[in-house]
Amino acid sequence: EYGGAGLEPITVRPTVRQMTDVVGTGPVELVPLSTPIYLSNFPSRTSQRLRSFFAARGLRVVSGAVAGSNEHPDEPSPPIIPGSSLGIPFMTGDAVSAGFGTVSYRQGNKLVAFGHPMFSEGAVDMPMSQAYVIGLAQNYNLGFKLYESREIIGAVRQDREFSIGAIIGPAPERVEMTVSVGGEAASHPRSYHYSIWKDRITLPQMAAAALDVSFQGSVSSSGEMTADCRYTIHLTGGGSVSKTLLASSRGGISFTFLLSLLRDMFLLVDNPFAMVDVESIEVEMEARPGFRIDTLDQAVLRYGRLRPGDRIDLDMVWKPYRGEEYTRRESLQLPKDIKPGVYVIHVADASTSRRIDQRHEPALFRPHNLEETIEMARRADYPSNRMKIYLFEPGASVSLGIESMEGLPASMRDLIRSTAPRERQTTITGRLIAAKEVEFDYPITARTSLTIEVLPYLGK
Repeated sequence: EYGGAGLEPITVRPTVRQMTDVVGTGPVELVPLSTPIYLSNFPSRTSQRLRSFFAARGLRVVSGAVAGSNEHPDEPSPPIIPGSSLGIPFMTGDAVSAGFGTVSYRQGNKLVAFGHPMFSEGAVDMPMSQAYVIGLAQNYNLGFKLYESREIIGAVRQDREFSIGAIIGPAPERVEMTVSVGGEAASHPRSYHYSIWKDRITLPQMAAAALDVSFQGSVSSSGEMTADCRYTIHLTGGGSVSKTLLASSRGGISFTFLLSLLRDMFLLVDNPFAMVDVESIEVEMEARPGFRIDTLDQAVLRYGRLRPGDRIDLDMVWKPYRGEEYTRRESLQLPKDIKPGVYVIHVADASTSRRIDQRHEPALFRPHNLEETIEMARRADYPSNRMKIYLFEPGASVSLGIESMEGLPASMRDLIRSTAPRERQTTITGRLIAAKEVEFDYPITARTSLTIEVLPYLGK
């Protein structure tokens, strides 16, 4: 009995013929109930990626079956009583991702809902919202309800095998995200706004999806295009991680930006040390028509034998995509105190630079604490339009943490190896003498190595 109204029990016993017509005569597989995840305003490519993400957590995705968050604020939300709908809003705003279910029981500000788990994670802290059913989609194979996510009113605190337990009151923290899309190729330039649950697994995926949704909402996802992307992840306390990226493609250009943001977000919130407190995320993207990538065809040293303090001149021949080749000279200054000997020059694009840095500064890519993790997110920056010229002295050295011990006498290196903790030591291949970064207007591909000989200094 609820609210003074009696409920008459109803017993339904289908006949064997009726059951056979529905399920057939073959074996029937019973599967546990799962919470459907609803996506609204997500293009098909983004939906497919999120479908894989949620499927790995035992959930199924229903696309286009949820209205935007609180689209009718003047209408009162339904009361939270047994039988009413309840939402778990992962992301709200210009695109919505949420799970929905039904309230089973309420006592005061506490309630039990769903009758099955969300993620089966035990003690949790998930956002809880009021929800409104705006329709039903009837289907013999997979019928579903059409929901609208409403106000966030509390938190789910228990996620167990047979139900979820929640409390009406304070809600988990969320991250505000703004994405601005403009440029010549943007048919609908505008700013998008999102609010995302601050969770170490869900936040990176939702932030990357918001970037992708925004770009595809303003710019065609096909055709030849070049775009710039600048994003800043603001950390509580005043710090930040910023990246500037450039991509050129004949389709799916935002995927490059999505992967970079996804990598940085996972590094910050899902590292083995502590979850970095992300306060907000800002993204700006500018798209223009046209596809271009310049490829290094050859690099020639003007002089192969030099003396300390001389300038290394590299004459480079570049071949643009469907364009005329051109020559460009880049220089690198030799230190005045460089020792005579043979040295190696590496000319590298973004991916090659990352591999060189991983060999030369491996400790940077294997952080040992939270501070080193944040530093890695800031320094591991490899835009596709940046070329790097390295000058290495062949040999081996050692680093301690993220600090290189290059140039130390052999006796000092041996002392470090014998006394410092082994997990903090990293062998470095080659000794970096000098490096220079060169930016281009378009993405480049470049990978070549040359050698020079440094002769003794002929001074007075």
